[in-house]
Amino acid sequence: MKTSFRNCQGVGNPLTGHNLRGSHLVSRVGSLWLGVQVVMLVLLVGMFFYLHCTFVNHDDNAIWHLIGIYLNVCYVDRVAQLCFLSNYINQLRGCIIVGEDFNCVSNINEKQGRNRVSANRLQALNDFILSSQLQDLGFSGHPFTWNNRRRGNDNIQMRLDRVLASVEWLDRYSSGVVHHLSELGSDHRPLLLDSCPNTVEGKFCFV
Repeated sequence: MKTSFRNCQGVGNPLTGHNLRGSHLVSRVGSLWLGVQVVMLVLLVGMFFYLHCTFVNHDDNAIWHLIGIYLNVCYVDRVAQLCFLSNYINQLRGCIIVGEDFNCVSNINEKQGRNRVSANRLQALNDFILSSQLQDLGFSGHPFTWNNRRRGNDNIQMRLDRVLASVEWLDRYSSGVVHHLSELGSDHRPLLLDSCPNTVEGKFCFV
C-alpha cells in the first residue's frame, strides 16, 4: 500500500488541491491532511497536533494504526506533545506508523544552513523514538524535506518530516521504503511510504 504524508501550508493553492484529490477518506489537523484508501475504517480520533486513523490495509487485511502529526515550532510545547504521543503510542499494539512534520531534527546532519542545532533539542526527538519503541524508516531522495526558500547564505534546509514504524510493522513490511517527493505548492516535500515497493498498485492516499 502507498501512503503519502503532506504538510499543506496554504491549502487553498490550486496545485495542492489537485494533488489531494482521489483519496477515499480525507480529514485534517492544522495544515496536515489525511486521506486513506482502505477496506474498512475502524477508528478516527485526533487533537490539534495529531490524527490517529485505525484501518484495515486493503492489500493484506492487516490492521494499521496510522498517526499523522504536526508538532509545535516552540521547543517547550513540542516536548510536551512528544511526551503525550509517547504515552499514547505505548498503549497501541500492532502495525504502527507515525509520520509527517516533527518540526525538529534528530542529528546535526539533518540541517543545512546557519545556526547549528543544540544537543538538547536533538535529544528530545531521539528520546521520543526510543521511548515509543519506533524506528526511523529512513528515506530515498533529497536529504531535506523543508526549505525556507531564501537565497545564498540565508537559505536553510532541514529534514523536519519523517516516518517512524513499530517493530511489528517492520516485521510484516521489511521492504517498506519512504520517498521524499518534489515540492508541490508547499515549502515541505511530501513523503511517500510504500509498504510493498515490488507490488503494482493504483492510486495512493494522502496523509
